[in-house]
Amino acid sequence: MVLRIFYWNCASGLIRKLDFIKDLIAENNLDAIFIAESEIRSNFDLSLLSLDGYDLVLSNTYLTRGNSRLICLKKTDMKTVAAQADFDEIIALEKDNLTFIGVYRPFKTFDLETERSNFDRLFTILIKH
Repeated sequence: MVLRIFYWNCASGLIRKLDFIKDLIAENNLDAIFIAESEIRSNFDLSLLSLDGYDLVLSNTYLTRGNSRLICLKKTDMKTVAAQADFDEIIALEKDNLTFIGVYRPFKTFDLETERSNFDRLFTILIKH
């Protein structure tokens, strides 16, 4: 079985790139696409990202910070794994005993963190998956 998983940093939001994304998914029969720097704010109309046969997954920061910088469009037969990363841009999926993890590390760090400690903390979370 072949799975097609893409990861794309769309740079500066995906609103103007929706048609491109939908075409990319259709032309390549993608199982999932992680999109970094998507900038989906809590007031965004999520129905614009609706695609037949696909579920939209937002990072937990959509609820905790009001903005999801990482999203995923995945086929409905892929399972979303609950990540314990309420303030990080992490999305994990499973299919057929395989785990796929999309991660985006923004340039900003948490208070009292360095870039290195931020990376180490994210890496620790990923090892748990």
